[in-house]
Amino acid sequence: MSFSRLYSASNFNKNFVLQNDLPLQARAIRIINVFRLILSLVFVVFYIYADDLNLMGSENAPLFFSLALAYLLFSTTLLIITPLKSSAIIFFHPLQIVIDILFIIMMMYAAGGIQSGLGLLLIVTIVTASLVSNGRLALFYAAIATIGLLLEQSYRIIRWELAVSTYTQSVMLSLSCFATAWLAYSLARRVLQSEALASSRGIDLENLAQVNELIAQEMQDGVIVVDEDLNIRHHNSQATLLLSWANKSSDELSL
Repeated sequence: MSFSRLYSASNFNKNFVLQNDLPLQARAIRIINVFRLILSLVFVVFYIYADDLNLMGSENAPLFFSLALAYLLFSTTLLIITPLKSSAIIFFHPLQIVIDILFIIMMMYAAGGIQSGLGLLLIVTIVTASLVSNGRLALFYAAIATIGLLLEQSYRIIRWELAVSTYTQSVMLSLSCFATAWLAYSLARRVLQSEALASSRGIDLENLAQVNELIAQEMQDGVIVVDEDLNIRHHNSQATLLLSWANKSSDELSL
């Protein structure tokens, strides 16, 4: 009977650890949603002051503003619906990251291309998304960003008849995306392994404590465990019987 209770407690602990992964990941995704909202607000503010600082050409300014408003609407919607169904948000999280990458590439095009510096946001997006998502998705995000960067630069080369050497910056940024994605994948894998090891050790220690408690209860001798202040931390049933503590609560016990 005692060992059946021990086995049930062990299964409960394992299920509890598995169920706790979902809220942790959901909270991390909410943090990314807050970052996405702040980034979209920065884009809107950037458009407001772009004309005064001569940061953007007038040709693509309306496109940049439209994309900034659409990105703001997208980030606000995700921030609102995230607390409703965490499991669904986690399932569609890779799609959200792909949309983020596409928005950044289109806004980079509207702001003047790779020279605008907005392409660096792709690295931040890939790193944060890879740490939250499954590690193998990191390379997928980097591949999507690379395809988008090369297509954007190819369109600019064809439209304005630029030199082929202008691919250099896009290629370097693409390589940086893959490098950071691989580092994020390695870090995420080590974090997952450390969490799994810590959870396994915690379950083993709790099971060992339960075994020790069962052994102490079955002993014929009275066992009392006290701390350095002589406060009783644990005692078995035989000690309760020998010291006539049957009618006392745990708060009333003292040496």
